[in-house]
Amino acid sequence: MSAVPALELLRRSDRLEPRRSSRGDQQVDPALLSELAATALALTRGRNLLRCNRSFEVLFGYGPGELLGCSLLPLYPSYGDYIAWGRASYQQIESQGSCRDERLMRRRDGSLFWCEVSGQAADPSRLYEGCVWTLTDLSEDKEREQRQDTLEQQLTRLEAELQQARAQAQAACRDREAAAYRHRQELARAARLNTMGEMAGALAHELAQPLAATLNYLHGCQLRLQQPDCSPAQIDGAIGHAIRHTETAGGIIRQVRSFVRRHVPETKATDLNALVGEMLGLLDHERRTLGVHVELALAPEQPTVLVDALEIRQVLLNLIKNAYEAMADSATSQRLLRVETRLLASGRVEVVVCDRGPGITEDARSRIFDAYFTTKQDGLGLGLAVCRSIIESHDGSLRVEANPEGGARFRFDLNTAVSP
Repeated sequence: MSAVPALELLRRSDRLEPRRSSRGDQQVDPALLSELAATALALTRGRNLLRCNRSFEVLFGYGPGELLGCSLLPLYPSYGDYIAWGRASYQQIESQGSCRDERLMRRRDGSLFWCEVSGQAADPSRLYEGCVWTLTDLSEDKEREQRQDTLEQQLTRLEAELQQARAQAQAACRDREAAAYRHRQELARAARLNTMGEMAGALAHELAQPLAATLNYLHGCQLRLQQPDCSPAQIDGAIGHAIRHTETAGGIIRQVRSFVRRHVPETKATDLNALVGEMLGLLDHERRTLGVHVELALAPEQPTVLVDALEIRQVLLNLIKNAYEAMADSATSQRLLRVETRLLASGRVEVVVCDRGPGITEDARSRIFDAYFTTKQDGLGLGLAVCRSIIESHDGSLRVEANPEGGARFRFDLNTAVSP
């Protein structure tokens, strides 16, 4: 309610004058109080309170009628504030006809809160005969601003930490062999810590991939910066990818607990073929290093699936990376990865990842999805266990079978997104 309509109501003296009840006590017209209930409203004279509605009393923590006839001093944090705000308000009303400001006020219990105060003279020709005031509690707005300031400070701190991490990564790039050794030591330590539980081990395993990708992009930036014709535009994209994968690592930290607990994913409509392309791009350096040829058979319908995109990225990343590593010792001509997406008759979408490696023995196939089971010399044995947990949380299943052309074939299915 603005000050003008509040003033009009206050001018209706027949309803403002206190009326005596049958018990002899004075009462204000209940209809008026109802009209003004949504806004804290007060009428003052000489900085004493003549009238106020119940909202005003509730705002400051007083009972009905306790403030009537009282000085406004107890509503201010200090005597100095009381004097300063009073002088400023009346000067502004006298020169402009009204005033509006934000000020710190005090409740009955001594707590302070921010309040928007608007005022104007009840009779402009007699300023000091009375003023009408409307007050709005700004506590929530101020708390929101404070939270925003806190978040901005945290963001500034995190940006500084990120800059420091980038500097450390660039320093590590000067000695790749030493960095690789330190990385292997970290993985060995993570392997020892996996006895503390699947959650800690899964975190170490899943974070290795986006963090390694971040380092790869930063390594590339370092090399480009050493070239005389390097321009900011050349490294901007790589830095953007590094930031994105760092954010992915943060997302993994938040979600690893739900991986283990077979949580219900935070789902949204996602282009499955695009996810496949992203993960192949992320692992392209490893593909080129091993000389693997990739064959894609993606559904032309560009299926949209209802998934937690981050989790499905992790599944694709694990399966593709495992396929590359499985073919490391195969003949170069046999290093072929095939990825398929297809719409099933049931309406679901299936993903198939095939390699031409040595394949999986019957004994290993029966235990391959068990936590801590691995056929790799330095593996943690958690990747496929986490993948199965993710797919099952999407109401699907992850399966493995022999590839008729040699190697292994992993397949899983997902729900499609239904258009409204």
